[in-house]
Amino acid sequence: MATDSAGNLYVSDQNNHRIRKITKSESGGNVTYTVSTIAGPTGANRPTGHADETGSEARFNNPYGVAVDKDGNLYVADKDNHRIRKITKSESGGNVYVHSEHHSRSYRC
Repeated sequence: MATDSAGNLYVSDQNNHRIRKITKSESGGNVTYTVSTIAGPTGANRPTGHADETGSEARFNNPYGVAVDKDGNLYVADKDNHRIRKITKSESGGNVYVHSEHHSRSYRC
């Protein structure tokens, strides 16, 4: 789990292959928490895989952990894809885009 500067909580929903955002709002003394899916499949269908796409079109395979940087970018440890994925907000607002780079290196021991 990780929080951003606005106090939003981000969770890697490992078994559902999604990244969730939990926001808190207060009105008239009542506190409400809203859970939304910002990246990964929505609904009962939970396909896995690797797809660098926007929002619900993005695919993960057991996202294991998240971190947020000072600019609000979210980093996801995509465990079974063996990648660190970066989620950025689009300039038009609201949408997120998931992308990654894959570099392979050989090491001798």
